[in-house]
Amino acid sequence: MKTLMIITPHMSTGGLPQVVVKRVELLRDFYEIVVVEYTQLSWHYLVQRNQVIDMIGKNFITLSENKEYDLFNAISDYSPDYIFMEEIPETFMEMHIIKRLYNSDRTYKIFECTHSSYSQKEWKKYFPDKFIFVSPYSCLTFADLGIPMELIEYPIDFRKPDKSIAIEKLGLEDDYIHVLNIGLFTSGKNQGYAFEIARFFKKQKIKFHFVGNQAINFIDYWKPIMETKPDNCVVWGERDDIDLFLQACDIHLFTSKLELNPLSIKESLEYQIPTFFYNLSTYNGKYDDLPNVHYLTGNLIKDCENLSTLLNLDLPYFHKPKIKVVHLLLDPNVPQDIPQKQWNSTIEKQNLSIHCWESMSHKFDDYIQRYTIVNRTELPVENCKDPSIVNTSKEFKNEPPVLSYGHYGAYRAHTQGIKENFDEDVDILIIAEGDSYTDLSADDFYEKVIDAYKICKINDGRLVSFAGPCYMSGGEWWKQQKDFGEFLEVPHFLMGTTYMITKAERKNMLHNIEYTGWHSPDFWLAWNYHMKSKIFVSKEKITYQKEGYSVLDYLDKEIN
Repeated sequence: MKTLMIITPHMSTGGLPQVVVKRVELLRDFYEIVVVEYTQLSWHYLVQRNQVIDMIGKNFITLSENKEYDLFNAISDYSPDYIFMEEIPETFMEMHIIKRLYNSDRTYKIFECTHSSYSQKEWKKYFPDKFIFVSPYSCLTFADLGIPMELIEYPIDFRKPDKSIAIEKLGLEDDYIHVLNIGLFTSGKNQGYAFEIARFFKKQKIKFHFVGNQAINFIDYWKPIMETKPDNCVVWGERDDIDLFLQACDIHLFTSKLELNPLSIKESLEYQIPTFFYNLSTYNGKYDDLPNVHYLTGNLIKDCENLSTLLNLDLPYFHKPKIKVVHLLLDPNVPQDIPQKQWNSTIEKQNLSIHCWESMSHKFDDYIQRYTIVNRTELPVENCKDPSIVNTSKEFKNEPPVLSYGHYGAYRAHTQGIKENFDEDVDILIIAEGDSYTDLSADDFYEKVIDAYKICKINDGRLVSFAGPCYMSGGEWWKQQKDFGEFLEVPHFLMGTTYMITKAERKNMLHNIEYTGWHSPDFWLAWNYHMKSKIFVSKEKITYQKEGYSVLDYLDKEIN
C-alpha cells in the first residue's frame, strides 16, 4: 500500500479541515494516510481534528516550533509516495522549508490544492507535479501555468432528513420554523446580516440558529453584533452534530460574502433544504439551475420578503403608505438685503432642486412647494436652545458656533412645514430642503422610501435621513450604529438635507415643535431625538445639496 502524506496549514474547525476529513475518509482504504498539521491554532476548536485522529491515530502529526526538523523527520520515517499540500505552501510555510520540500531530487510526487478565493498564480515560486483543486474557479485562476490539473469537488450525497428525530435530539420547538446559519463568526461570513434579517421576523414563530465558533482573533467583528443580538437568534458555538441541525432546520441562510466553494452549501443541498446565499463570482454560476437554491440580493427588505414568501409567512408591515413631500423654498422675488450675486446663486440652486422634486412628484400622494421670505428680521433669544451663541449682527459672517438669522429662518421653515402638512392620514412626511436633490430616478427614490418605511414599521423607526451618515457632534457615535442592509440605525438624528418622519412620530414631533426651544434644524432634531426614538440613515448618500451660496450660514459651499 502506498503512502499519502497530507500537509495542512491547521486543523481548527472550518471548510479546509472538513475537506481533510472527507479526503481521509475516502482514501484510507487505499493508502496509508499521514496527516501533518503545520500549526495547531487552538485547543478549543477540535471537532474535525479529533475526527481525523479517530480515523488514523498515531499517523496524525502536529509540528512543534521546530517545523523543519519535525517535517523532514516525518518524511524520512514514512517515506511518502505522494505529498498533498492542502493549501498553497507559499501562504503558510517558510520559504526555506518549501525550497527543501520541493527539491528536484525528491522521491515523492507533490499535489497542491487551495481553499481560498484570494489565491493568485503570481504567488507561486515552487511548482507541484499536479494541481488537484476543489473549485472550478481555482482551475481558471491557475490555468496558464502549464501544470497538469484536476478538479475534484467535495461530493454532494443526497440524503433524506429525519426532521422530527433531529428536532427532538436538539430540543427545538416543533411548532416553530427553524433557520440555520453555519460558519465561523467573521466579517466574511457576515452573520450580522443574518441578525438583521432575523429582526424582521421577531413577531413570527421562527428562530435563527447559528452554529460556528467565535474565535478571539475575530472579536472585533462578533462582539459588537452579539451585544445587540435579536432574541430570536440562538448562538450554539462550535458543534460536532451539524448534521442534526441540517435535518432539523427548514432553511439554510448562508450570508457569507467571501467564499471559494463552501461546504455548508453542499451539505444543506444534500438534504434538499432551501438555501439562501449570495451568488458569488467564484461559484461560476454552478448553482443557477439547481432546485432549492435562492440567491440573496444584499437588499435587506427584498431578502426578507423572499424568505417570507418561501416560508409562506405574512409580514405585518406593508400597506401602500400615503406619502407627502414638503419642499422648503425661498420666495425668489424677495432677496431682502442679500447681495445680488449671492442671491442669484441661491435661486439658481433652488431652481435645480425644484426641477428634481417636480420630476418625481407623481410618485407621491402630495408634493407641496412651501415658499417663505428669507429671514433677516426675526432672531428670538428667549426661546433658543443655546442663546449664548445667538449673533444678532446682520453682517454676513459665520464664525461657529453661531446661530444667525439664517438658522432661525431655516428652523421656522422646517418646523412650520411639518406643522402645516403633517395631517393625521399621512403615513410618511418627507421634508426636502430647497437646495436638495437626488441622482436617483423617481422609481428608484420611491423604492428607497418604501424600503425605509418597511424597516421603520418592523423596528418602530421614527425618522430616516437620506443624506448618509455624518455625525456632526463629534465623539464615537458611529460605534453605536447598527447595520440594516442599506440603512443604519443611529443614536441621534444626522443631516436634514432630506428626511422622512413616520406617522408613529407625528404626535411627538408636533409636541417638540410646540414646547422645545429653537436651534439650527439639524441640531434641533439631534437634540430632541438623541437616544430617544429610533432613527435610521441611508448607508450611502441618496440625497445631496447643490453647491452655491447658503443664506443659512453665509458661505459659498462646494458640496460633494
